[in-house]
Amino acid sequence: MARSKAFLGVLFLLIRLVQAGTTADTLRSRLDIPWYTEEQLQSPFEVSPNFVDTTITGFQHYDFAHRAGFFFAHKGNVGHATRQLQFSPLLGHDFPLDEGGLFQGYRLEHSKLRFYRPKHVFTDLFYVTGAEREQLFYALHNQKFHETLHAGFNYQIVNSPGLYNRMAAQHSNIYLTLDFQLPNKRYQALGSFISNRFTNQESGGLENYLDFEQDTNRDIVFLPQAELRQRETAVNLHHFYQTGFYVGGSGDDTLSDRRFINLGRINHEFSWKRQSFVFYDPAPPVDFFEAEPFNPTSTFDSTTVNTLENLVSWSNFPLQSGRGTFPFNFKIYIKHRLIDIRQPLFEVSEPGEGEKTSDPAYAFREESFNQVIQGVELESDQSRFLSGKAFAHLTLGGYNDEDLGIGANLTLGRPEQKHRLLLNAAFYQQEAPYFLSRFYGNYISWENDFDKQQIGHARVEYQSKWLSLEGNYYLLSNMVYMGPEAMPVQNTNTFGLFSAGLGLKTSIGAFQTRHKLLYQYVSDQNFEQFPELVSYHSVFFDFSLFKKAMDLNVGLDLFYNAPYRPMGYMPVVRQFYAQQNYERDRVFLVDAFATIKVQRTRFFLKAQNLTSLLPNAPVVYAIPFYPLPEMAIKFGLSWMFFD
Repeated sequence: MARSKAFLGVLFLLIRLVQAGTTADTLRSRLDIPWYTEEQLQSPFEVSPNFVDTTITGFQHYDFAHRAGFFFAHKGNVGHATRQLQFSPLLGHDFPLDEGGLFQGYRLEHSKLRFYRPKHVFTDLFYVTGAEREQLFYALHNQKFHETLHAGFNYQIVNSPGLYNRMAAQHSNIYLTLDFQLPNKRYQALGSFISNRFTNQESGGLENYLDFEQDTNRDIVFLPQAELRQRETAVNLHHFYQTGFYVGGSGDDTLSDRRFINLGRINHEFSWKRQSFVFYDPAPPVDFFEAEPFNPTSTFDSTTVNTLENLVSWSNFPLQSGRGTFPFNFKIYIKHRLIDIRQPLFEVSEPGEGEKTSDPAYAFREESFNQVIQGVELESDQSRFLSGKAFAHLTLGGYNDEDLGIGANLTLGRPEQKHRLLLNAAFYQQEAPYFLSRFYGNYISWENDFDKQQIGHARVEYQSKWLSLEGNYYLLSNMVYMGPEAMPVQNTNTFGLFSAGLGLKTSIGAFQTRHKLLYQYVSDQNFEQFPELVSYHSVFFDFSLFKKAMDLNVGLDLFYNAPYRPMGYMPVVRQFYAQQNYERDRVFLVDAFATIKVQRTRFFLKAQNLTSLLPNAPVVYAIPFYPLPEMAIKFGLSWMFFD
């Protein structure tokens, strides 16, 4: 009781401080903070901005992994590897190393950054604390230095020791952004610097999950000392210049009265990225694979990947401030990519006279690729009721030689309309991710010569303010995936994968609901495993208190997974694999939450996994065999500043 009174007292004091710090009229004029994606800022059309979300609906989803997708499986502690439960292959002309990355949602990427354009400044401080000293934090700041110059940064950390043995995670990530545009909009530059640093304890899962279920103190794991460290540094500069000149008018005419003769847009994109992966285990290796490890006393697998890219393109995209547009706009481009990959070299050679064998921890095998990607894009005015896009690209040389992609989409409905219909069709022929073809480590190594994967994709999507419907059909051939032996295999069959998604919002007075459902069916079982049905349901009451000075949501979040064989995780190769030894029953998880907003400050209080309090509640393994923690309390807040 005393703790409850103390909490209410602190909450009331914060409310009074926030109310004293700003007035409703001043705040209301500053809430509309616009932000754009890079694609929006480079669009030839006047694009409506997105705005900072200051609502509290969904604010309780604090885990950064939600940025990558709503349905995912995790180990039971924030900051660890997550696997998205919706099939979404890596398509395009990038150079993927694996099937989607370990830290989806945590890893910062240039293509997913938000470029804010506040009137003055915008700052958001976000902090979460929970059981077992779990802490998440980010400080986001953006500022207008000039009418044509905006810059910002975001620094985020994750520090979570975890409830069970060897589950700690420590992340430190930062990005800096630059957004510059000349007043006449003839030149624009978007730049970013990104640093991602991840450190995870790798347990390998429980040695005996049945013993653990009898006594949770017996959380004995395969790897009592292993650690994964991943580092990434990236620099990006994307800029363009609109060539052409103005004609017509007299010397007294304003610029807007003159006609702009468009000679096309010249675009240049530069990016440099360095990635490093270290799996370190000072203990003797565990018998994960049949082959004997190269070093029987310890493991130090260190891999570095350097990527340098330059893209040059020309397009007939119109100047946004110019009068008149072409009915169709096209862009042709050519990109050069240089990739240098260094992996451990585990080979013993007989030493010559006076020579010593090389230390496997510091010996590397190096492979370099030069690749040229050429492509064309075609699009109509995206602000019209009927619009479309088409693309084609081909890669020559290097690892992805003769990779290609072609596709088109059609949109009915303007961006601001209540109802929109989107149709899409595409075909890709591409190599498997690099680490599925060539991987070298202390435990296991492989060199595969797989045939190119072929992926046909058809998609239809309906959007409205309260309902979204989505259908996808993939025709898959020669798909490469991690098989039951935790090694890559290729399914040479041609098979289909169908998925359907639904999003629904309903309200009756103060009673609100949010629903998301996903159904997936794969016609061939020799592939990655997905639950046929996974869903999320949120039911809550939305009302105001203290003469509308406080907004409050109180309700429940419910998660459902149909029975299936969840993918396992093999830490020594950093991959999820289709294990066949454990099938999980249906899972129903319930969280209780309260979210509060007072002026520019938001709070949430959340009790996770209430179903664990039921008698004889089973232990849940979203990834075998990493147990989800029992009921835990989380508290978080976000404090925004607009001046």
